[in-house]
Amino acid sequence: MQIVIIFKSVTYAQRAERILAKKGVTSNIIKAPFGKNSGSCAYGVKINDKYIAA
Repeated sequence: MQIVIIFKSVTYAQRAERILAKKGVTSNIIKAPFGKNSGSCAYGVKINDKYIAA
């Protein structure tokens, strides 16, 4: 399973990806899935759930 955190711009997504990388978390920037972003430009950071604490 993967988790996607949605951001309002690619800049915020890039910042999040850098912060996660500094903590050793692998992530990918993706275009937000249709229907999740209310028609605006949005990006997500996809994270594998192995990095999420239970």
